[in-house]
Amino acid sequence: MPFLPHRYSDNELYWQPGQIVYYDCRHPSLSNNTMLPEISSEKPLTAISWNIERGYKLDGIIEQLAKLDADIICLQGGGVHGNAILSKFNMVATSRQHNCQPVDWNNDGPRYNEPRVGKYVHFFLI
Repeated sequence: MPFLPHRYSDNELYWQPGQIVYYDCRHPSLSNNTMLPEISSEKPLTAISWNIERGYKLDGIIEQLAKLDADIICLQGGGVHGNAILSKFNMVATSRQHNCQPVDWNNDGPRYNEPRVGKYVHFFLI
């Protein structure tokens, strides 16, 4: 059963810390019991999570990832280097603003010597 989040306004959703949020990211044309055609085969879905450490030895990393032949590759670079999701399947992207940060970085960032501007956003790919 989906959890319906609280609302700031009619257009802006937010969640409370500690609450479980269920969000079905599938394309609206798919029913609750339908899987995407690309992944409905008997072959198991394979995924890899790999910290690429700022791209050091990138040629070797690419070679290893190609050998592993995963369906989904999640790359982590950390900090300002960011993350990436690579997939053999077509994906649909959507996002939701995340408002449950313990620190308001826009206002409190300089106090921690980490001035930041922007929003924390969850980005989903299906």
